[in-house]
Amino acid sequence: MFPKITWWKNRNDSSPSTSQPSTPDAQAARMPGRGWLTALVIVAVAATAGGWVAGQSMLSPREMAARSQPPSATIITAEVVSQKITSAVVARGRIAAVDVVKVGHGSLLPGDAGAEAGSSGGAEDGGGDGVLTGVFTSMGDKVNQGQAVVEVDGRPVIVLQGAKAMYRDIKPLMRGPDVEQLQRSLTALKHYSGAVTGVLDDATKAAVARLYRQLDYPAPVTDGGDGSDQGAVQSARDSYEDASAALAELKGQRTRSNAALAAQLKSWEKARKSDTPDDAGAKPVYEGPSEAEIAQAERAANRANEALGLEVARRGTMVPRNEIVFVPRLPASVTQIGTKTGYAPASSLFTLSPTAVQLSADVPEAQAGLLREGDHVEVDLPDGSVTGVIASIGSTTTPGQVVIEISTPKPLPFSLAGADVKVTFVAAATPGTVLAVPQGAINSDASGGLSVIVQAADKSLTRIPVEVGVAGESLVEVTPKTSDALRAGDKVVIGG
Repeated sequence: MFPKITWWKNRNDSSPSTSQPSTPDAQAARMPGRGWLTALVIVAVAATAGGWVAGQSMLSPREMAARSQPPSATIITAEVVSQKITSAVVARGRIAAVDVVKVGHGSLLPGDAGAEAGSSGGAEDGGGDGVLTGVFTSMGDKVNQGQAVVEVDGRPVIVLQGAKAMYRDIKPLMRGPDVEQLQRSLTALKHYSGAVTGVLDDATKAAVARLYRQLDYPAPVTDGGDGSDQGAVQSARDSYEDASAALAELKGQRTRSNAALAAQLKSWEKARKSDTPDDAGAKPVYEGPSEAEIAQAERAANRANEALGLEVARRGTMVPRNEIVFVPRLPASVTQIGTKTGYAPASSLFTLSPTAVQLSADVPEAQAGLLREGDHVEVDLPDGSVTGVIASIGSTTTPGQVVIEISTPKPLPFSLAGADVKVTFVAAATPGTVLAVPQGAINSDASGGLSVIVQAADKSLTRIPVEVGVAGESLVEVTPKTSDALRAGDKVVIGG
């Protein structure tokens, strides 16, 4: 039974209730029940602890050993799925403007020469050669093959497509790859229909003349270009005429000599048949120019004719270096052009940029070996994405890296030049949905065989031999060697 707790007040204490607070000892004297309550709590806690200790001492040795063992391992599984698997190589791509051409008067300039790209106008104090007398295009205009862009000193600056820059005046009878390039451009413009011989012959000169005539300019001509006498053609013509006359004279003499011989032979035969045959004398012989003399004269005439033809061919229509500009890619857009006519142009007359840009990416050599020309490519652009294909797999430019050129169905806009983009190459893909498991589910035995371990509903485990196919970022294609041994939804062990 709990003791009875009595609260009391000293009856003799007549001090008012508003007196100063009493001391702690006085409070304890007035509240004797608090000490007892504290003691009671201590006793209860001690009793509980004692009971726990007693309970522990009553466990059997087997129970104590079981409790001391680590917890059993937990098997981690993943579900077999059915889906398409794609193996991808991700790289950073570059969109670059290629074949940007800065054109001076009779030359191509490096990218940092002359006026800055995108500016218009030209230097009034004369930074170039000649005087700018006409401007036929504006900023942003497209320039096509055979088009005159500006005019300097009253002569056009014409753009043609070709990889080799114009490095010389091409004069009649000159030959070389630059002449082949000229003939191909004239063929594309339908001014030339002959064979690509690499020689500025009469047919090619006529085609150049047609190009200039179409642009309303007289074709440029040369008198030989080597400082030779202006009367060289007439002199060659005179030589040919003299040689031809000498040959004609010899042939005339032969004809007359043959006629005289025929008459003499006739008289001689008649005298032989007369009563006095001894009076006939010796048989007449040919006394005109020999065949060797005539053949020599013919050769001389032929040489004179060839010399005359050469002198004529060396003159006439030619292609001045200052008037033709070969650029690698057309059409192209005008991104800078001088506009101040009447002044010496700046060193840069105009700048052409291709209307399309080139997309490429550097891929590590090990991954590049997985790619093939024609493989599918996904390109993430700043404003969306496009698909493309691998156009070419280049050589190693930097150690361990291979340049991959990418083509898209439609040319990328020139505004993207200089942008870096994400490029995803599809190295391999399954034709449709396949069974797939996490890569961690694939096991290999000592002989190199591959398998997965399937956990049944009753927690039993079964090893299923499989063949592995396309591997994606996290899943790998698997095909059970025994049909229907593995199905979508099965649980395969990936750890534990």
